[in-house]
Amino acid sequence: MKSLLTLIVMSWVTTMAYSQPNLDLNFNASTSHPGSHHFGGTQKEYGHDAIQASDGSFICLGATFSSDHEVGLNYGSTDMFVYKYTEGDPSNTYGKVFGGDRREDMTAFRNTGEIIETAPGQYAFIATTWSNGTGNAPTKTHPHPLNFDTWFVSISENSGSFNTDVSVLFGQEGHDKAYDLIQIPGSSDIFIAGTSNSKNLYPGAPTRPGSGGNYEAFILRVNSSGIAQNMGLFGGTLQDEIHAIDIYDGYIYVAGRSKSTFSGSTPMGGWDFFIAKLQMDYTVVWTKTFGSTADDYIKDIKVNSNGIYTVGYTKGLNTTPLANLPNGIIPLSYGNNREDGWAGKFDHDGIPLEARTYGGTNFDFLYSLELTSSGNVLVIGDTHSSDGDVSANKGGYDMWVLELDQNLNMSWERATGTTYSQFGRAIFQ
Repeated sequence: MKSLLTLIVMSWVTTMAYSQPNLDLNFNASTSHPGSHHFGGTQKEYGHDAIQASDGSFICLGATFSSDHEVGLNYGSTDMFVYKYTEGDPSNTYGKVFGGDRREDMTAFRNTGEIIETAPGQYAFIATTWSNGTGNAPTKTHPHPLNFDTWFVSISENSGSFNTDVSVLFGQEGHDKAYDLIQIPGSSDIFIAGTSNSKNLYPGAPTRPGSGGNYEAFILRVNSSGIAQNMGLFGGTLQDEIHAIDIYDGYIYVAGRSKSTFSGSTPMGGWDFFIAKLQMDYTVVWTKTFGSTADDYIKDIKVNSNGIYTVGYTKGLNTTPLANLPNGIIPLSYGNNREDGWAGKFDHDGIPLEARTYGGTNFDFLYSLELTSSGNVLVIGDTHSSDGDVSANKGGYDMWVLELDQNLNMSWERATGTTYSQFGRAIFQ
């Protein structure tokens, strides 16, 4: 029986000429055509994250090449775009562009930007920039202008527009990229998580322990003024990336991908799934890597009293058991050397409880999850399949929404799109 759960999803629709972010309102398992709101200009836009603000409006984050319609201007190449949409109230619908003369993240299909509400009417987001002091991008403080830096921005609403309250870069001689951020409970400070191959993310920061040009996972704590308070760098001798962060019961939980060796885990080849639990001072409680001999990625993590939930995707075949998982918890993969969506559940000590793959014989990706009040798991991504777990395909990639129970069994799924491609990135009730 299909659920009547109502969701809001953030996607983008792409055609041969252009693409636009799409906010699907009142999406559920039964309606065939949810209410939608498109926004952007006449060039390409990409939607990456969306939240529902405390006043009931929707705050969307994306990237744009346009300079017209809702976008209004373009500083050069790809800019970031924050857009506030209030259903039924055009006077309370507006946006702001952030960028310079070079590229701002995130235009790559598999990357993501994140935005959070820090207080009523106040928001913070992260991006990556190659710009240097042009447009409204900050000036780099190091002599490596062609490298990309993490860009942290804090904005506030002001009578139909956004004020920029904080705009600061973090990065040095290497490439420095943030994937997620979260406000620390009971504090105005924010954790920013990502990966870096600079020796120091900012002057006075801890020195990267890895070797050569390898990327190291980082968690950076900034205050409400964007000033770095402290940070933790950790990982192995190879590449380590944090793509998602959550805080539960006084601990930090992170997830992403890794090529390194950690105590108690054996690398399987390519990128492996990576999760870790840390104390609030970055002391590592445990670290786990696991996966197939192909590439495995975790893109989101959420933690509650039932355990740790993660989603991502894997290229592992059904003949390749996932290493470091107990016997009997080996997901089926449809294979064909193409990605399948993946979900995993762990207890708070990092012990795997369940793992599943979802998809068909073509490409399938899962990017974001939400835990419902009933204990189920909502997941969004995109699919190019029309078989296996996927009920239909409208053409190209379709946005794909699934509801899973606490044991990761699929309750229902729905692929929606047009004859062109539609990609899903954010989901919430």
